[in-house]
Amino acid sequence: MSSFHTRASMFALASALALVPSVWAQDSDMNGDEGEAPGDTGVGTDAPKTTGAATKQSTATPQTAGQVDQFLHHIMMARPDLAAIAGEALLSDSLSAADLAQVVDGMNLGDKLDRAIRRGRAMSGGVAELVGRFETKLERGRLDLARETARMAEAVAMLDGTIRQQGLARARLEAAGEYAVPMLLTQVVDGRNPKVEIASADVIVAIGRRSVLPLASALPSLDPSSQRKVCEMLTQIGWPTAVPFLQEAAEQPNASSDVREAATRGITRLGGFRGTVSEGYTSLARQFFRRELQLIPYADETVNNVWAWDDFGGLTPTPVPTAIFSDVMAMRLAERALDADPANTQALAVFVAANLRRQNDLPEGAVDPVFGDLDHSPQFFATVVGTTVGQMVLALAIESQDTALVRDAIAALAQTGGASVVTGVGGKTPIIDSLAYPDRRVQFDAAIMLGEALPSTRFPQDTAVVPLLATAARTAGSQFAAVVAPDSEDQRQIAASLADKGFTVVGTAATWDDLVASALVGGMLDLVATRGRSDQIQETVSGVRRTNSTAAAPVLLVVTEEDRPAIERLFVLDRRIGIWTAGAPEETMANTIDDLVMRTSGGRIDAGEAVAYAMRSLEALHSIALSRSSVYQIEDGEKALAEALVTREGSVRIAVANVMALIPTDSAQIKLLDVTLLASGDEQAELLGAVAASGRRNGNRAEARQIAALRQLVLSSSGSLADAAATAYGALGLPTEEAVQLIIK
Repeated sequence: MSSFHTRASMFALASALALVPSVWAQDSDMNGDEGEAPGDTGVGTDAPKTTGAATKQSTATPQTAGQVDQFLHHIMMARPDLAAIAGEALLSDSLSAADLAQVVDGMNLGDKLDRAIRRGRAMSGGVAELVGRFETKLERGRLDLARETARMAEAVAMLDGTIRQQGLARARLEAAGEYAVPMLLTQVVDGRNPKVEIASADVIVAIGRRSVLPLASALPSLDPSSQRKVCEMLTQIGWPTAVPFLQEAAEQPNASSDVREAATRGITRLGGFRGTVSEGYTSLARQFFRRELQLIPYADETVNNVWAWDDFGGLTPTPVPTAIFSDVMAMRLAERALDADPANTQALAVFVAANLRRQNDLPEGAVDPVFGDLDHSPQFFATVVGTTVGQMVLALAIESQDTALVRDAIAALAQTGGASVVTGVGGKTPIIDSLAYPDRRVQFDAAIMLGEALPSTRFPQDTAVVPLLATAARTAGSQFAAVVAPDSEDQRQIAASLADKGFTVVGTAATWDDLVASALVGGMLDLVATRGRSDQIQETVSGVRRTNSTAAAPVLLVVTEEDRPAIERLFVLDRRIGIWTAGAPEETMANTIDDLVMRTSGGRIDAGEAVAYAMRSLEALHSIALSRSSVYQIEDGEKALAEALVTREGSVRIAVANVMALIPTDSAQIKLLDVTLLASGDEQAELLGAVAASGRRNGNRAEARQIAALRQLVLSSSGSLADAAATAYGALGLPTEEAVQLIIK
C-alpha cells in the first residue's frame, strides 16, 4: 500500500470559526416524539472525536439567558456602559462557547440578534470590540455543538426515528459537514439498516463538496459493493474534484464490473477527463497548489482535515493548519500521480514546489502531522530533482506570485543550473521571467545567477542583467512605498508613519488608478498602504495585483476596529495582505509591516543584507567584465556604478572601483580618478590600485587636471600611498620626468 494511504493517523478534530445553521433551539424535542426511542447507530467507538464541547455538565447558569437578553437590550438602547457589563460576563472563560451557543439559539431571538450585533459594531466605549468577541465565541460554540461526537451519533440514530426526528437529524448532520461523513459512511458501508443507509447516503450528498475528499480517500480501500455506493454518491454530489479518484477506481485491474460502470458514469456526468490517472491527479494537485478557495472545505477556520483510510479506525481525519492545507493536499495528490507514473515530471515539480511553500507557511509553533517527518528537507528535494524540474518549480512559483517560493526556487536552481537555464523548459524561461518579477530581491537573485552563469548566446532580457547587478550595488537596501486613501489627511498620516519606519514614499493618491496615472509609481514597490471603505480597499488591492510592477507587492490595510472582522474574512488566505487597526500604537504598525514583509519576501533588506547583495552583484559584474562577454555589456552598468562609487563606503566602494576599472570608457576612468583623488589614507591607496588596473586594461583616458593632481600626489606622498600612486602613474603610461626628478633631487 502506498505511503499516502497510510500516512495519516488518529488525531482529534479541531473546531474553528464558521457560522453554521442553528438547529439546537429544538433540542428538547430531539429525544423522540410519541415516546419513540432512537434506533441503534451501527457505529462503534471509532467515531471521530472533536475538540469542541464534549457531553459534560453545562457551564451555563440560570442567569446566562438573562445576561444575553441584557447585552442585546442595552446595545439596542445605546447604553454602552451597561452593555459592556453584560458582555464581559458572557465572554468569561467560565462559560463555554458551546453552552453560550446553546443558550442563545434556545432563546428564539429571531432577527433581534442580528440587529443588535449590527448596531453594536458601530458603538464606542469598547462595545464594538466586545460584539466582535461575542460573535466569534458564538460561532465557535455553534461549530463545537455541531461536531460533538455524541450529538452526531445521536443524530445518526434519529435517522431511524419519526419524520420530525429525521428532519432534525438531517439538519444537525448537515451542520456538522465533513465531520459527520465517517459515521454516515459507516451506515452506508454496513448496510444493516436499509432505511438508515439510504438516509445517510442522502445526507452525505446534501453535505455536498465537503463530502468529496473523505469519500474519495476511502474509495480505494473499500469492498466492491461499498466502492459502487461511494461512486454513486460522488456522482450525485457532482463535484469535479472526484474525477481522478473515480478514474483510478475504474481503471483498477481487479475492479468489478459494477464498480467500473459506476465510476465511468460518474466521470461522464462530471465532465470527463481525457488523459491518464497520473495526469488527472496532477491537474487536481495543481488546483490545490493554486489554493483555489472552493477546494478548501473550511477556508476561514484555523485547521482543515486531510482524510485517509485506516484499516483499524476506518475513515480518519488528520487536522492540519489551514495555512498549509492546500500544499499538503497538493503533495498527497502529486504522490498519487507519481505512484501511477513515476516519470511524471509535472507531478514531481508540484510536489517540490508545495513542499517548499509548506515549510515557509507553517504557522509559528504549529506542526505538520502529515509531511512534517520527511527524511529530507524541502531544499534537498528542490536540488536533487535537477535543473529541468527545478525550472518547472520556478515557473509554478512565478505563476503563484509567491515571492518567498520564487526565491527558494532560484536558490535551488542556482546550485544545479548553468548557462543552459536561459533556454528554459516546456516553452517557458522562468529564470528570465524572474528578471521582471515585481520584487527587488527576486530580480537581484535572478540577475546574480545569470551573471555568474555567463551564457554564451544571447537571450531575451539579457540587457537587463548588468543594470540590475549595478543597481544592487548602488541601492539594494532602499525601500519604496506608496499610499492610497480617499482622505488627504489619512494619506499624510500614513505616509509620515511609513517614512518614520525607513520607507521612501514615492506617491500618495485617493485611488490606485490616480496613483498610476500620476506616474509617481513607475517601478516596483516594497509596500502599498491603503485605507478606506471595504469596497475602496478591495479596489485598491485589485489594482495593485493587476499592475505588473506591483503584482506581488505586500499591501497594508489600515482599517477601523469595527471593519476589521469583515476585512479579515475577505482576505483570509492572502498572505500578501497585512491588516493594522487605526488608532493602535505605532509600534504595532511596525510589527505588522515587518511580519507582512517577512512572510511575503523574507523581510525588509537590512544594512547587512544590502551589503551582501552589493558584494555578490559586484563579484558577478567583475566576472562579466573580465570575460569580455559577447552577451553582456559591462558599460550598461556604468551609470549606477558611478553613483555607487560616490555613495557607498568601505569594502563596497573598493569593489565598485575594481569593476569600474574594467569598463572601457573614458567616463569610467575619469570618474574613478575623481573619487580616488578626493579620498585619503588607506582607502586612497586601495582606490589607486583600481586606477592602475584601469590603466593596464584600458590605457590612459584621464583628463589633464587629473594627471596634474596625480603627478603632485606622486611627488608629495610617502610610504604605501606613494607606492600606490607611483603604480597608478606608471600604469597610465604618463611621462617619466617625475621619476627623474625624484632620483636627482
